[in-house]
Amino acid sequence: MQFTSKGITNKIMELHANPKRGPPKSPSARFGGYGDETAFKEATSPVGNGDGYGAFQSKDLIMAVSVEKGDPPKSGGGGAHGMTVSHPTSYIGTLMHLFKGNVGAGMFALGDAYKNAGLVLAPPLTLILGIISVHAQHILLRCSEEMSRRLGDGGEQHLGFASTVELCFATGPLSLRKFSSTMRLLVNLFLCTTQLGFCCVYFVFISTNVKQVLDVHGVEWDVHLHMAIVLIPILLTTWIRNLKYLVPVSSLANLLMIGGYCCTIYMMSEDLPPIDKDRKYVASWNTLPLFFGTVIYSFEGISLVLPLKNEMKKPSNFDKPLGVLNVGMVIVSIMFVSTGFLAYLKYGDNIQGSVTLNLDQTQILSQCIQIAISVAILFTYALQFYVPIEIMWPTISERCGPFRWPGVAEIIFRSALCGFTFILAEAIPQLGLFISLVGALSSTALALLFPPIIEMVVCWQNSSFSIFTFIKDIVIIIIGILGFITGTYESINSIVHAFSLG
Repeated sequence: MQFTSKGITNKIMELHANPKRGPPKSPSARFGGYGDETAFKEATSPVGNGDGYGAFQSKDLIMAVSVEKGDPPKSGGGGAHGMTVSHPTSYIGTLMHLFKGNVGAGMFALGDAYKNAGLVLAPPLTLILGIISVHAQHILLRCSEEMSRRLGDGGEQHLGFASTVELCFATGPLSLRKFSSTMRLLVNLFLCTTQLGFCCVYFVFISTNVKQVLDVHGVEWDVHLHMAIVLIPILLTTWIRNLKYLVPVSSLANLLMIGGYCCTIYMMSEDLPPIDKDRKYVASWNTLPLFFGTVIYSFEGISLVLPLKNEMKKPSNFDKPLGVLNVGMVIVSIMFVSTGFLAYLKYGDNIQGSVTLNLDQTQILSQCIQIAISVAILFTYALQFYVPIEIMWPTISERCGPFRWPGVAEIIFRSALCGFTFILAEAIPQLGLFISLVGALSSTALALLFPPIIEMVVCWQNSSFSIFTFIKDIVIIIIGILGFITGTYESINSIVHAFSLG
């Protein structure tokens, strides 16, 4: 099998399954049937351009991938990226990938989120947002399956987030078909914004945790200096153009993250104070948008579900009632609620942007937790960085190339983009507010806006399209828009206020 650079994006970022696997069960019954297959094929004939970016989640490497030897790239293929998936995954394996993909820096910020909602109000709101997010993921899965079925290739086509959105519009009402390419670009724009936002958060997370550890040992440097030092190893990891070299460090990062989480829960559970008036049961309504942004940041795993399902030995086990998605997200939701609740109960209004910053710094275990999680986040940066690179670089190469030394040109672009995230992190070194801003600004669109929109577009011409589905989708869109506007405004306002206080 040969890949162009865009085909590689489909293979690496979306982690397509082996196309020789049997076709998935048609989801048309769940949508009530569509019809007009001829119009679909006519509308989609110019679409299959390989721009299926967006199924790689921002939190972690989904699978171990390997270079398929003896696969020379096609012209302009960029052989450095030519990789393919090794083996389909089992139920338990996929469950672990889903778990790892949703446990990241955002989870450690949930204590700060619970401060902005209150000890009583925050847990049910977290579960409600989790249910809505998972429902949106099911919507995306159904729409992707229906688009694959309509491609007429026996279910062999496995689409990513952006491709699914584009095809939904390309086969929707005639008045909307002209927006299909624009919608694909919008999805890719929000994916790039989300990924680069994660990268900025990583700079702040690592530097603040390392600074706190070194301060205990008498090395009291400014946080901006720590960011400048952290830039060096992060920059070097972004120069790695082949994901196979990141697989070992990704495995190490997973172990460090899991160990750090377990130890953090253990330390927070010691000497818990009673639930009394020092802990707000219901916080001010003005701070709820900050809570919303942080929780959506943590739950934003919607682009993870498509590649995980496509990679399963039995894809039908992914989204059934007791499938991987529902079971996995129940576990993740319990982890989120317990982490946020314990963190706020333990530290109250003194909770910081990451609960690791509240741990007792006189204990060696606390310092080990911070270093372990910081190293895990550092190793993860390059993986998150791959998504915007694979979206933007082919376009830049096509418009500005051919370059005399394409490898050098790509490294220069990678360095510039890494420097851009570094500058943003230096400008806004407020971890909790930065996480809330990224969640409200970009994660909300991916998790709560695009899925209900494409469901309405796909089902609009369907006679069985119920008023309940319409109202449900409108409610989700309203929640997403309100969260987007208020969360972004309040995050920016809080950042400005923090700067005004020095």
